[in-house]
Amino acid sequence: MTSEPKKIFCIGFVSYFPGKELVENCILLEKFNIPVLIYDNTPIASINKNIFINTIINLKNVTLVRSGENIGLALALQFLNELANEKDFKYLLYLDQDTILKQNIAFLIKLIKKAIKSFSPEVAIQYFLPIKIKKSNNLSVGPNSGSFFNIKVILNYELIPKEYFVEMIDFKIFYEIRRHGLKTLLIDMRDYLDHSNLESLTKIKLIGKTLRLRIYNLKRISEIYLRGIRLIYLCIKSKDFLLSMEITKYLIKLAIYQILARISLLFSNLLKPILIY
Repeated sequence: MTSEPKKIFCIGFVSYFPGKELVENCILLEKFNIPVLIYDNTPIASINKNIFINTIINLKNVTLVRSGENIGLALALQFLNELANEKDFKYLLYLDQDTILKQNIAFLIKLIKKAIKSFSPEVAIQYFLPIKIKKSNNLSVGPNSGSFFNIKVILNYELIPKEYFVEMIDFKIFYEIRRHGLKTLLIDMRDYLDHSNLESLTKIKLIGKTLRLRIYNLKRISEIYLRGIRLIYLCIKSKDFLLSMEITKYLIKLAIYQILARISLLFSNLLKPILIY
């Protein structure tokens, strides 16, 4: 009789009206006996209407907790780290519900185990990048999805901004990491993770480059800029000028992309020869 393997890492999702991508991910992870923690933000009145939730619940590797309301991403991330800590996991790989795990899970597991060896008390997050991101100003910051959390460090330093809802959480976490003198690492995971199905994107070819443009509503844009400007102020106040420049660049790019995306919709017929579908 073999003893149960020591718990090292788990994979966490925050769901909101979960779809088939999350179900397929969980089924794939069950085949490799990978523990999955899910915090579901679907409103309680709509839970029974979602055909995918029962399938997820019945998977033996899944622990699903329901909030009954949409409490946002930050609080859900905090809960996932706390739950993983209670279950004695040391590391948590967070993925958005629409991030697609490619079929080569065995290789992904090997890379996760290799990444674990790169953790130290100073490394808070390793970013498993599903898209090509280059270091800017020598800053190693990545998106929320693909964040491989060092749970003890995340909780001990209270790095997750619980007052945030969705927007700018990644930048705020990175600000706190730098403020505490901690570190992050970037790892290319394009062969194992796919973000292309997160939302429908408007793709246009401009000056020889393909741009993927996502149109945000005004409420979302307002939250991004309010959080972003506040973060720039905090960075300048703490003399973190590199990060303040990075956030400023992001906000400027966002404004340009939103304008381009709206123009592409208004003049879709005129732009049709250069649209990429």
